[in-house]
Amino acid sequence: PGPRSTEAGSGGLVPFLEAAVIAAGTPKDEVYPMDIERAFDSLSEIRDDVVKFWETGQQPAQLLSDKEAVMVHAWNGRMADLQSQEAPVDIQWNEGMLATDVWAIPKGAPNAENAQKFAAFITLPEAQARLVMLIPYGYVNNRSTELIPSERLAIIPTSPEVRPLLFDRSEEWWVENRQAVLDRWNEWVLE
Repeated sequence: PGPRSTEAGSGGLVPFLEAAVIAAGTPKDEVYPMDIERAFDSLSEIRDDVVKFWETGQQPAQLLSDKEAVMVHAWNGRMADLQSQEAPVDIQWNEGMLATDVWAIPKGAPNAENAQKFAAFITLPEAQARLVMLIPYGYVNNRSTELIPSERLAIIPTSPEVRPLLFDRSEEWWVENRQAVLDRWNEWVLE
């Protein structure tokens, strides 16, 4: 109970509908294909408690810091930064979502060979471990695990302890349904 915050369907973002369908009783391994209307019905149940549908990654951390919210959906790197400032916040990983990102080399890129060398380098266990020490987002090379101190692993989403608690965001589902979700969001915020 209490004021909370979650991601908006504006500002280039999409609402965290996965959490809404899980809250409605869908097991995390059955989130997709997602029932958009069921998700918005579930989101409607907490709507009055949402003090802010955030549009930037800093907003949920600020809401916690300012004591405007007691629970937020946020990117773990932002929460780790807040924790490093000794704020009394904790991350609940259970039924969290692991979103992915990619490196891409455009077709016809003038420095494609160097870009391929960079991609090979940045995915080495050592390089991934160094990145994790800078910002606690997940690593893609599981051999990095042995190079990362255990206290740091505890806050990394792809660590052996945390990863089993998470489900994977379906980029394919979002590619196919993003516009329908945003159209529904634009209606829902005006209801």
